[in-house]
Amino acid sequence: MKTNYEQKAKLFAYKAHDGVLRKDGVTPYIEHPKAVVGILRSVGIQDDVILSAAWLHDVVEDCDVSLETVRKEFGDSVANLVDGMTQRNDKNESDEEYHNRIISNNNDVRTIKLADVLHNMRSITSIPKKECRVKVYNSMRNSWTDYKVFAHEVCSDLSEMIEEAYQKASKQLEV
Repeated sequence: MKTNYEQKAKLFAYKAHDGVLRKDGVTPYIEHPKAVVGILRSVGIQDDVILSAAWLHDVVEDCDVSLETVRKEFGDSVANLVDGMTQRNDKNESDEEYHNRIISNNNDVRTIKLADVLHNMRSITSIPKKECRVKVYNSMRNSWTDYKVFAHEVCSDLSEMIEEAYQKASKQLEV
């Protein structure tokens, strides 16, 4: 059951992602945070702060929402998790720097990141252009290689689901 706090985050995420589509050009972007929250619930996560941050995990990076707005609306705990998940494009943070920051972050951020990776891996085959699918797959493979170092420790169920999704995607994409 969603709490009022999580419900507020859900509504905020729906508004922030309104009109935005995923890389397949068809799926509303909000389906991604919705799926991430569903994955977290499926492995027993019920923490209001974690689920709220999962709804909001891409709003700073991909929408016209500042971290200060998230902090004002949802408090330090949620904002700190969202900040941990946000790649700092304004500081030209490289993928490697971002991955190292995720690896060194707390288990709440890493758990949300694993659910994020799982949903991205599961949905990769819906990207229409094969060259784009392969490019995204290769990037995700690199991420998964980095995150394997903590995945089993943080949530063995998520780790196993990601490995299965990775194997399935590699067979479907023939890479």
